[in-house]
Parts: sequence; C-alpha cells; structure tokens
Amino acid sequence: IANPQPMWLIVKAEKWSDIVLLNATHNKDIVGMDFAEIGRMRNCHPYDAVLDILLEEGQDLMSCMWASRSFRDADVDLCLSQSECAVISDTVATANEGVLKDHLGSLTGYGWAARFLQHYVRDRGVLSLADGLAKLTSVPAARLGLKGRGHLKVGYHADICVFDPINIASNATAKNPRRYASGICHVLVNGKFSMRDGTRMPINAGQVIREFAV
Repeated sequence: IANPQPMWLIVKAEKWSDIVLLNATHNKDIVGMDFAEIGRMRNCHPYDAVLDILLEEGQDLMSCMWASRSFRDADVDLCLSQSECAVISDTVATANEGVLKDHLGSLTGYGWAARFLQHYVRDRGVLSLADGLAKLTSVPAARLGLKGRGHLKVGYHADICVFDPINIASNATAKNPRRYASGICHVLVNGKFSMRDGTRMPINAGQVIREFAV
C-alpha cells in the first residue's frame, strides 16, 4: 500500500515523536531517539536539532538515516482483511559482521516477518496463524508465479522455516536494529539447512529465480 503518512507530511505536521534517528557517525549517543526527545535534550526546536545534526555530521552527512512511524494499525488491519493482500518487505538485511558490519541497511531487515507474526497474528489476532503464514508464503508465490514454491508439498522446493508461534518475536530496536528474532529454530533453503537449532550453517543453497510469470 502507499505510505499514508510520508515523511514530509509528518515533518509538516511537526509530529517529531514519530521520526527516529537511525544512524549518525558523530552522534551515536542519540541514535534510537526520536526528534522530540533530541530537541528536549538539546534544549532546542526539533527543526534546529535536525539542522545541527546535519552540520555536525559534515562529510559523513550521507551516513545519517532516519525513519518515521508512518503506518497505523487500523490501516494495516484493513489491508490484511483483503484475501489478495500479501505480506512482503523491500528491506535490506546486511550482515552484522565482516565488511558490512557498520552498514545499517534498514530498521526492519532483521525482524519484519517475526514482527508480523508476533503483533498481528499472535498478540492481536488480526489473522489466524494459517492465514498469516499464507500471506508470507503461498500468496506472494502465486502473485509472482513462482513454480514449486509457497506450499509444503511433495516435489516442491523445500524452503521451510521452523519456529515457535508462542515465542516468535522481533528483537530489533531503533538503537540496535540488527538483532535476530526469537523463536526461530531451523531454516531450510531448497532443502538444505541454512540455520539449524538457531545456528547459521556454512551452506548457501539459495538460487536465482530467472523464470516466473506475473
């Protein structure tokens, strides 16, 4: 769905508590705070706090990243009530070690699917577990025309996530977004263990899908 509250509208309405600083090279102590909090801490208007931070970042300006709380539960609930609505994400999940360890990527990269199952399925009961899982698997697979994927069937590619529906939870925060979700036991990609008993395995069994029908 289109973003009902793009960032510029949130700024125009001065809803500073809905805008969070996600990354800054020279202001790491305030990463994870919203701009209402930052303004109070700095004893200035949030507008001035934004401009001051941009100046302080200097040549590292491009490292600055912020996100807004744009979607309300009522909007998402309405979409989820539609049978053709799939749950997907365009986020990027970068490794928290190696050459990418300092590249944030996204606030939701590590926990969006767990957050969906935790918040909308388990805690609020907007969807049953079966319907929630379908929106993560068979619905998008059918939409994209992915053959042999999206269902647990004999002869299908075994892309499987084994998780505990009682304990599934996102642990990502604005201060530390690259924290793995709780409650995920095993992950199989094309029938090979990518994660086993919560531990990443040294196997990369993913495939580039070049043929699909939209």
